[in-house]
Amino acid sequence: MGRELHITGRFRHALRSALNIAAAGLLAVSIAGCATGTRDPKPDPMASEIGGEGDEFAARIGFGASAIWSSTVRPVKEPVSTLHRLVMLTADMLGGIIAAPLKAIAPAGAETVVPLAADGGMDLVAWENTLDDLTGTRQTLGTVDYLIDGKAFYPVLYDAIEGAEKSVDVRLYIFDTDDVALDVADRLKQRAGAVRTRILLDGLGSSWASGEPPDTLPRGHRAPLSIADYLREGSAVSVRIQANPLLAGDHTKSIVIDGERAFLGGMNIGREYRHEWHDMMVDLRGPVVAGIRRDFESTWDRASMFGDVGWLVGALTRGTIRNGGGGAKMRLLATRPGDDQIRRARFAAFERAQRYIFVETPYLADDDALDRLVVAARRGVDVRVILPERNDSALMDDSNRAAARTLLAAGARVFIYPGFTHAKAMMADGWAAFGSANMDWLSHAVNREMDVATSDPDIAGRLKRDLFMADFRHAWELQQAERPELVHNVAFAGVWQ
Repeated sequence: MGRELHITGRFRHALRSALNIAAAGLLAVSIAGCATGTRDPKPDPMASEIGGEGDEFAARIGFGASAIWSSTVRPVKEPVSTLHRLVMLTADMLGGIIAAPLKAIAPAGAETVVPLAADGGMDLVAWENTLDDLTGTRQTLGTVDYLIDGKAFYPVLYDAIEGAEKSVDVRLYIFDTDDVALDVADRLKQRAGAVRTRILLDGLGSSWASGEPPDTLPRGHRAPLSIADYLREGSAVSVRIQANPLLAGDHTKSIVIDGERAFLGGMNIGREYRHEWHDMMVDLRGPVVAGIRRDFESTWDRASMFGDVGWLVGALTRGTIRNGGGGAKMRLLATRPGDDQIRRARFAAFERAQRYIFVETPYLADDDALDRLVVAARRGVDVRVILPERNDSALMDDSNRAAARTLLAAGARVFIYPGFTHAKAMMADGWAAFGSANMDWLSHAVNREMDVATSDPDIAGRLKRDLFMADFRHAWELQQAERPELVHNVAFAGVWQ
């Protein structure tokens, strides 16, 4: 199977490259049309306060309007981005279709596997050199503090906002309209008069969240229909809503304070993340923050009324962004249109691991990732996966159930975290990666994502101790039943429904 998986990756990469080259001429012609693009109107067409049952209905209307706007009008403003994303998504899907028959006819016994090591696992120095070539990224320096669960993250965030001296730059998939979200919004509005405050939101993510109030929302809470308008009202906060070409999202969650400190991970702003879900953010300092700043600035420029032209002007006029300081070696990995760094790094780690692979994810919905985990487990690697007991998506529940049965059959271990874990992290023989990316096709090929990866023994060791070993103890291990259907009907009865 190892050879089959390499065939899939090579075909997808080659097809993406070919389509990218073929589209280059069209992209060059299209950029001329950006200068005459329409002015971006207010992203949220309705801005009133409502309460009770009307909230969800109105939010659905807002979501539908946002979807229509992202799919039709905004491509006029961002023709280059839309065409590029279309090319890359087409390449990825066609690559999978072309590679499938080759996987089926690959000769049996042609697997290429790394022999298991008796002691040390992967050579992490050689592995980092491999990542340089595989992902096109380079290591930088930085420090990492883990903030596990909202009780750890939110107080630190509040202090950081209050102590900001120059700027607060927030980039989120979801900024909700519940009590916790409005409290954070009020804190940002209060500081906006003293420091530059910019909020960059995904158009679909925040619109959809407004229609999904958490079960524990205080009685009588009145949610504004538009969080963007709420943030703008009576304040100096600048808010931009990102377009969603082809309904793809920006799933990145980053908050940069004074350009020197960054929070990155799986948490959005809302009650679930503060009080209900298991999740993780990291507090980063040092040169690594420069990469997060650069990505924010580029995305902020593209979300302006000038779209791709705004992005181009910013790229040509913006100076070099650097951060001083030191720390351990680490790198940023991203998912962008045509550049699936996170997927390539993860898959290569699964293929090269010799001792153990730990994964914690709310959604395990990428067949290629599952295939590699199965191959690793069958060759004797200690593969352990943590999945949530209850999911926020019935579709993902089904996917997780199917993945769990497949992993158990291959000899991997599956742990069920009580409630909902939204944490996104993995380890392979001492290499750690964590951030915003789920273990699914959306995070690997469609949405924009950002992870941090490192082989530093202290950072990786703390992730192993504080997240994985703690969660293995807190979760319950799913046992393989004699018949696969029992895994579904007994082990998940009343839980994964």
